[in-house]
Amino acid sequence: MRKVRRAVCSVSNKTGIVALTKSFRRRGIEIVSTGGTARVIEGAGVPVIPIRDITGNEKDSYFSGRMKTISFNFESALLYDRDNEEHQRQADELGIKPIDLVVCNLYPFENTIARNDCTMEEAVENIDIGGPCMIRAAAKNWKSIAVITSPEQYEDLLEELDNHGGALSDQFRLWCAETAFELTFQYDRAVSTYLWSNREVELRKTYR
Repeated sequence: MRKVRRAVCSVSNKTGIVALTKSFRRRGIEIVSTGGTARVIEGAGVPVIPIRDITGNEKDSYFSGRMKTISFNFESALLYDRDNEEHQRQADELGIKPIDLVVCNLYPFENTIARNDCTMEEAVENIDIGGPCMIRAAAKNWKSIAVITSPEQYEDLLEELDNHGGALSDQFRLWCAETAFELTFQYDRAVSTYLWSNREVELRKTYR
């Protein structure tokens, strides 16, 4: 089992994130974070590596926050196979450090569209893109990375780290991946259902 040395934290629901990241620091885990999550964590005195240090961008975000984490360097840190010697050689050449843990939950799309005054523009801005990309990449690479998608999993995560000397078992990482793919499936279905049900009359042509 590999020890968790670097974690990415990017959450919309920030319940418990300060306590979690403080626990990470006590375990010697580096924390990479984005935007509002980074401000909350840093405000609590927890040091953070800004996401731009991973993406290679000059700023942490662009286009009103639509672009933060999606980049070759960041996704590579999530996706490359740690057990593949050629992958490891390429990562070393590119200076890409592995990410061992992702803590990410998504923009509150369903809560947003549940409001009676929600507009199509607001709904669209609450369609998360970078989050599902990050979650799916980590879940695909579950043999090397754990992906946590809900504050309800934090206690299990910390217990797992304690039980395995700072590492995570294959069983735990696979469970996390299963949970993650179920989340992104349900999320995409909610978006699709909303867009379909809110078509303007002139846009209701059906295509095959």
